[in-house]
Amino acid sequence: MMAKARRSPGRSPSAISEAVERALATARDDAYRAARAVAYGEARAEVGASFKEQLRAEVGASFEAQLQALRAEVDAARAQAASVVQRAEAEREAETAALAKQL
Repeated sequence: MMAKARRSPGRSPSAISEAVERALATARDDAYRAARAVAYGEARAEVGASFKEQLRAEVGASFEAQLQALRAEVDAARAQAASVVQRAEAEREAETAALAKQL
């Protein structure tokens, strides 16, 4: 009698077994999907981080090379400007000496 009281009316043991199997299959599928989503998210984050690191390295190297080239151009321009200033000072001194001789 106890066994009859515990069972739902109108549900056979095979129907209950099938419902349990469906619930387990659904739970298993949900767990698989969740695990796959987590793995996909982790892989995506790892690939994203790797890509960011690689991009930073490439951009950083490119930027560093451009910066060094610009520094070299600035140094060359400074040297040229210093040469022009020295030449102008030498010309001015020569003109001043020539004017001093004329007086």
